Parts: sequence; C-alpha cells; structure tokens
Amino acid sequence: MKNVKLKLASKISIGLLSLISFNAFALVNCQYVGSVREGSESVSFGDIIVQRDAPVGTVLASINMWQRFQSRGNIADCPRTGGYAALLDVGAEFTRVTYSGQELFESGVAGVAIRVRAINTNRMPRTSGTWCSVATTTSRYCARSSWGNGAGSNTIELVKIGRTDSGLIQAGEVMIRGFTNGEGRVFTSNLTPSKITTVACSVSNPNIHVNMNEARATDFRKSGGTAGKTDFQIDLDCDASTNVNVTIDPGASGAENAASGILKLDPTSGQSAAGIGLQILSHDVPVHLGQRMRIGTTSVDGNYTIPLQAQYIQTGTDITAGDANASATFTMTYQ
Repeated sequence: MKNVKLKLASKISIGLLSLISFNAFALVNCQYVGSVREGSESVSFGDIIVQRDAPVGTVLASINMWQRFQSRGNIADCPRTGGYAALLDVGAEFTRVTYSGQELFESGVAGVAIRVRAINTNRMPRTSGTWCSVATTTSRYCARSSWGNGAGSNTIELVKIGRTDSGLIQAGEVMIRGFTNGEGRVFTSNLTPSKITTVACSVSNPNIHVNMNEARATDFRKSGGTAGKTDFQIDLDCDASTNVNVTIDPGASGAENAASGILKLDPTSGQSAAGIGLQILSHDVPVHLGQRMRIGTTSVDGNYTIPLQAQYIQTGTDITAGDANASATFTMTYQ
C-alpha cells in the first residue's frame, strides 16, 4: 500500500445627553446626617487578560459598587417640598458609546467599553425617589437603598464590544452619587488606570504534510482495526496566558465518521484504496471532527505545540490497495 498523505491547511477564526451638573463642594438645601460629609473612593478593574476570540458581549471584569457604598449608612435629609431625588451619573470625561441598544462608555481601549449599571438600567444619569425614612418636613436618604438596592443595582463592567487591542483603561469619575436640583454630590467613585492585554497565537506551519508510516493490508484484521500510526503537530507562536483551542474539519471528501475522527479518502487519478479511512487522534483519543477542542493555556510567550496523530483505520469488510490520501483543515481560536 502506498503512503498516505494528510494535507492540512489552516484558517484562523478569527444615549442620553446629561444637562445636569454637580456642585462638587457642599449640599445647599439638604443637610448631611451627623458626621457624614462628601466622600470618595478609588476603584480598579486590575490588569486584565482578554482572549482575542472571546465572544462580543463577554463581560471581562465587574465591580460591585453597591456593596462598597451601602455601609456608609444614612447620608442626608432633604426638604420634602423641594422635589429632590437621588442622582447617579458618570463623569464628563467618559464618552458615551452605543452597543446593542445599550448606552456604554468608551474605556480608552478599542473593542472594550464600560457599562455602568445603576438602579437597574445602563442609561445615565439616573434618578431615584427612594428614601429611607421621612419626618414632617424632610426625607432621609441612605446609602443602603436611595442610590440602588442590591448588587445588581450598582455595578461597573468591562464589556467586549468588538475586536480588542491592548492598552490602558481610562481613569475618571465612573460613578457619582448626588442629588438633583443642583444639590451637589455625596460620594464619588474614581476609576484608576489598569491594563488590558489581548492575547492570541500565530500559526507557524499553516500547511502541514504528513507522510504516513507504511501499512499493509495484512496489518488489518477486521473493521475498526488500525495501523500506521504517525505523529504530527501544529506549531504556534503564542502570547502568555492564551487559551488555545483547535477545530479540525474534514476536507472536501468529508468524514466517514466525524465523532470518531475518521476522514474519507480523497479521490485520485490512479487506483484509490478502498475499505479504509484516515483517523485523527489527540493523545491516542479520536478527535471529534468539527467540534472545538480545548488544548490548554500558554504559560509564557513563545513556541507552543499541539501534538496530534493520524492512523489508517479499516472501515469496510474488505480492503483494496491503492492511493490513500486524505485532507482536513484546522481552525485556531483563542477564548
């Protein structure tokens, strides 16, 4: 029987405008409760690794802002007749961007946006008339519920909205809590810069030709028998922390059995072999053709190898000698 050649070719998958301004210094008609005064905090997403092929819409990082704020207790008493409401907004340094019908904010890194969830919406500014208690002439606002109630009511998220680059997330006032009617702010969350790194691999050998080990008809005993196992590999050059996945699809001749990784032989101009197929394996386990296979995560920058195997497999009752060529494609994804 002649040598079988497996030819593999790669393909790589690849608002509202606010007219409300804050007085940044002090309340005017409302009064802070006890020793409470205007406060602030710094928050950070930390450095983030983004897989190049992570689906659009993926939440890359999230911070529960309500959990951090609610412990401040009672905040201020406001006149009941003044039409005051708790107000949430985002600093003017963040530019609004629309994604899938939502109002998000540019992060400073292409393909990544900031979503501010406040009182169960992503549109800012947002007001709430919720108070914690009332007296004869005043309404008391508290951190626990006036600016949101529960983790889902105050969060900031980094969301993938397109093909991502690497870079620094913009710093700024990512959540401002205050009052309407020009009363000013009570607490500001300042987002500090953090780094986004998008990782992926490049294929070093996009066209792989596998010279199969020799096999004879007498090497096969029955349907399902195998012979001629041959090692080959896909070589990559990767960024560290890349999640590597590969999908192997049948070539033009299709699959004899996709779940068992068996390719049909390609027709030739000469005598074609019959009764056998070519099976692809990973660590001696048949590869499910057409199904994404998780390989692993790279630990360092540089070379990364995906070891594979191919072997003949008897698919019919009888075997006819002849040319036995097969082909497949592989698709790399990083997510």
